Amino acid sequence: MQTPAATSGAAYPAPPWFLTGTMTFSLFSVPARAVPELTAHPPRGHRPVSLGRHALVGLAVARYELGCDLSYDELLVAVLTRRGLALRVTVTQIWVDSPASQAGGRALWAIPKALATTTRSARAHSGERTEFRTLDGAPIARLDRRPGRRLPPSRVSVPLTTAQREDPVAPRQHYATAVTAHNTVTATVRTASAHWEVAVDGPLGWLTGRRPLATFTLTDANLTFGTRVDRST
Repeated sequence: MQTPAATSGAAYPAPPWFLTGTMTFSLFSVPARAVPELTAHPPRGHRPVSLGRHALVGLAVARYELGCDLSYDELLVAVLTRRGLALRVTVTQIWVDSPASQAGGRALWAIPKALATTTRSARAHSGERTEFRTLDGAPIARLDRRPGRRLPPSRVSVPLTTAQREDPVAPRQHYATAVTAHNTVTATVRTASAHWEVAVDGPLGWLTGRRPLATFTLTDANLTFGTRVDRST
């Protein structure tokens, strides 16, 4: 079933979305004041999880393959947030090369997806390069990655709950709605060799010169997104 987007006209699958593919993500500790949109996207009552004055930030590239509900490439920034003791993930910046993914992500789960173009190329020793650019051709980021050894157990399945503010353009408005989506990721976890290059004057320029704490690759990943969605004010 395809649902039309009210704004862009692009059609997107009804939830939940079943996606398969590969994701490489790096964890950074970044001074909270340096993270753009850190207070705009978490819903009211949610706070970033901090390490002193630093926020725990994830930078990820994902490729969802043909044969699932949608096929596209994705670059995202997410922060770990909490409401009380409940941990969630809040996406603060994200780009996709699929209008359907952009429309559905915004309409269904309030994820602030923007459109970008992507280029993938093979590298030596089973490596891969993925580049993201804005629609007018300006560079955003480039990732050179190579999966490493598999970490036990052979497969892991973990819940992944996202919490987003419905109206990030007006974050101080009391009527902003919290959208909490309950999701599941099942994958093989591997170490990874990864080199990030962000455009200094681009939207991820605030990560220039920062080194990740750790990097992992999820292979043969199955993602069920939007199994249950809760909306509250």
